[in-house]
Amino acid sequence: MADTPKRKLPPVPEYHLDSYEPVSITRPVYVVTDEILEDRIKAIMEGASKDYVPTKRQVAGPKDTIEISIHVDKDGEEVKGLCSDKQVYSLGQGYMPIGFDRNVVGMKVGESKSFDFDAPDFDDPDAKERSFHAEVAVLAVLKEAEPELTDEWVSKHIMLCKDVETFRNRTRKQLEQEAAKAAEGELMDRAVRELATRFKGSIDDVWYESTRDDILRTYEEQAKAQGTDLDGLLAAQGMDKQQFNMMLMLQVREMLVQGFVLDAWARHYGLEATEDDVLYVANLMSNNRGKLMLDNLREAGEEEQLKGLEMAARRYVANKDLLEKAHITEE
Repeated sequence: MADTPKRKLPPVPEYHLDSYEPVSITRPVYVVTDEILEDRIKAIMEGASKDYVPTKRQVAGPKDTIEISIHVDKDGEEVKGLCSDKQVYSLGQGYMPIGFDRNVVGMKVGESKSFDFDAPDFDDPDAKERSFHAEVAVLAVLKEAEPELTDEWVSKHIMLCKDVETFRNRTRKQLEQEAAKAAEGELMDRAVRELATRFKGSIDDVWYESTRDDILRTYEEQAKAQGTDLDGLLAAQGMDKQQFNMMLMLQVREMLVQGFVLDAWARHYGLEATEDDVLYVANLMSNNRGKLMLDNLREAGEEEQLKGLEMAARRYVANKDLLEKAHITEE
């Protein structure tokens, strides 16, 4: 499926709507509850840099995180960056050559040890391995500290926040901004879904097949990024092939109809996309690298893709205009 070439499409069909009167929709309400706030704060804390505390264990194991004193030299000359009186180090993670870890594993807390280990020259990684000398003392075997939301923790881990209250207020404000953006996006979706109820006519099979292929490619790329195939992706979501095909058929028709009714709205009201609109849509499609995307397409002479972006931008403009004219009531 992923290697199927894209088919040559006929000109985009033009449909006419029974009515171009404003649509009537309701505004969604997104509330940032205390539960949502606490979940976000918990996620931020879990993703922050870790703090470690000593344990009662006395011997360094092969996967332990330990606190060490370390001094490394090469030919009697100190290796800068590998010398510290107190350093947190995780064994078995590949941060140092395996010969280093083998010498440290089994050391007891309070024990010091001198040994040689082989490693690429830190000043010239492409050179052959050479011998380094290390003096290491194990100060403690550590464990991750359970983060506690205190003013001290916030000031240490959260930029521009000095205490818990500031952290909570800033996080709530971020959530409210995200909610407002989500509400605006949902409002645009509701407007075009309502306009789509005015669609009349049949759609050529070639458009169904092309759009289905495009959506399938997206799902296959998503599966590949997760290290699986489409069947594995569906299984992980508890969906069988029949359910997927039904969902895909509905999704294809919805995408086509919404695009065609926005085209009709744009023609009726004489709407066109500006260069800024095209750039905005390109940014949405390329993780804010729209200018690079457009430059590459123009340099490669990809006229069809550029036309597709212009059409998407015109539909975006139509959707905004549709929303501006809509009769909106509160939920």
